[in-house]
Amino acid sequence: MASLLPCRFFLPAKGAFAKTAYLYQKKKSSFYIYPTNRARPMKKLLIALLCFLPALLPAQNAPETPAETSASDVQSEWPQGEPFAAVEEMPQFPGGEKAMYEWLYAHLNYPESARERGVAGNVWIRLVVSETGKVKNAKVARGIDPECDAEALRTVRSMPDWIPGRQNGQKVPVYYTLRIVFMPSR
Repeated sequence: MASLLPCRFFLPAKGAFAKTAYLYQKKKSSFYIYPTNRARPMKKLLIALLCFLPALLPAQNAPETPAETSASDVQSEWPQGEPFAAVEEMPQFPGGEKAMYEWLYAHLNYPESARERGVAGNVWIRLVVSETGKVKNAKVARGIDPECDAEALRTVRSMPDWIPGRQNGQKVPVYYTLRIVFMPSR
């Protein structure tokens, strides 16, 4: 199969303009040159681009870019009471993540019927830590068994108050996702 190789060369005939040739490579390294005049369409394209280039570029006196907006402007635009997905200071369980999981597994009761059936896996709980640090709106994001899901929800809803998340120095509600592992050996 022939491969197409572009090649540019200059010919001084009729105004010395650039011509484009395509080389078709055949067997035994023989080349065939088919010259074509590509200068005029390229000139037309260049003129069209230069005419429409100012329309494509952003205006000099454009309104503020997102990088120029302050964090307080973003917070003021955020609906009041709507939880944030990420904030400057994420909410924390008192004592940190290790203390949170120690508390969870100390208060988590593995359902006996699920243990007998060998149910094991991760239950993902999505919750909101409010401005006061209370755990609200806990829901199962991904479960493994109805009994294990219900036990994980019961345990999360009974958690003590958290240290709330902060955005611009103010306490705000924040979404938080927990993974609770159910293993028969625990």
